[in-house]
This record gives sequence, C-alpha cells and structure tokens, in this order.
Amino acid sequence: MIERCLHHFEYSDAVTLAEVYYDQVKSDSACVLFARALYLHGSRDQACDLIEKHGYTSAELRYLLSRFLYELKNSQRAMALLRNSNGSDLHSCFKGSDQEPFAHSLLASLMKETGDKRSASKQYHKSVVIAPILWSNVKNYCDLGGDDIRATLHGYDILHDNK
Repeated sequence: MIERCLHHFEYSDAVTLAEVYYDQVKSDSACVLFARALYLHGSRDQACDLIEKHGYTSAELRYLLSRFLYELKNSQRAMALLRNSNGSDLHSCFKGSDQEPFAHSLLASLMKETGDKRSASKQYHKSVVIAPILWSNVKNYCDLGGDDIRATLHGYDILHDNK
C-alpha cells in the first residue's frame, strides 16, 4: 500500500504508513521505503536523518543518502559516502549492485562540479560500461571529451580494465 500511495502522489499517507512499517520491522528495505516517502513528501532533511540513524551498510541506503545530500548541497559529504575511504574510486559496497551505474554517475557529477573533469569522465565511462542505456551518462562522457565510445557502448572498459 505504501508503494501505491507513492505511485499515486499521496505522500502524506505514504509517510504515515512507512513510519508505522519501519517502526515494526526496522529493516533496510523498510528504511528505504520510509526515506523515499519522506523525500517525496519534501522532508529531505528528515530522510537523511533517518538513514543516518538507521545506518547505511547497503548500497541502496548509501546511494540514497548520497543523493539526498547532493540535492541538499552537501557535496563534500555526498562524495565521501560514494568513495572508498582510501581512494577516489567508488565504495566497494556498490560493486555489482543495482545502484552501481547510478553511483558512478553521481560521483562523476560531484567531481565535475569540483572541476575534476578527468576523474568525472572516468566515472561516467564506468557507468556507461555497466549501463549503456543511460543516455545522459553517454552524453556527459562525450561532453567531457570521452573517446572509444563504440567499445564502451558494448560494455567494454578498454580504458580502465586491468586485464
């Protein structure tokens, strides 16, 4: 019913139902649902607080928190959540997850904003390799001077594979 409320723009009801559900089960999936309902209802700060309190060990929660922080103009914290603690690459929790291409894209957007266009291009490239159907990432990669796009669109990471 929560998803139906969200689908039909009944955000207030979705928040109420999601809060009750989350209080009962305290699972990652319930937290995601509650955070999405809060976000769509316009309560972005509350959505961030919820995920911070719950914890963000899953790729989905880490991505959501990063995305919400990005939209709240807290780019530094968003970037820190997306990256591994010891480097500039994507956090290991994203590897193989549904969120991986989107996390690469968000990290690229953050890098582009800070003026690190070379690293941004690499992240867009990685996103395109994983999900070439995300056309905005293909465009952003090309806009930053990316090349070898034909191989990339077929899922080959010629530029970054260490094979």
